[in-house]
Amino acid sequence: MATIKKHIAATGKARWHVRDRRLGQPTLCKSFALKTDAHAWARQAEAKLDRGQALPDAESRKRTLTQLIEEFNTNAPKIASQSDRKTRLAWWSDNYGTLPLTSLDAAIVERPRKTPNCESPAERFSRSVASTG
Repeated sequence: MATIKKHIAATGKARWHVRDRRLGQPTLCKSFALKTDAHAWARQAEAKLDRGQALPDAESRKRTLTQLIEEFNTNAPKIASQSDRKTRLAWWSDNYGTLPLTSLDAAIVERPRKTPNCESPAERFSRSVASTG
């Protein structure tokens, strides 16, 4: 359950602090100028936690797919053929490596499976332009 407390700053302006504490989860905290915004965020945070969707922390929002792939290559045991693994991971890094991990969703992960030869979005665009003109 989230708690919402009103704090008065030295300037006299009110700020609303939300704190959601759950066993086994990191404490979620955020401040708002408006009480309605604080209540809305608290409801959203609680709903995500209820569904088992953790809210990303600041570090998670900054991590990219390329960083994750590099860490995997450094720490992972040898999986399947090393050249095949490197080729596939390089494709993901080249095409989606700049995306923050928090923006990856099922639609992005499914896209290469639905696209012939796992071509990149840029290659797909070039092919579609060439076929129309």
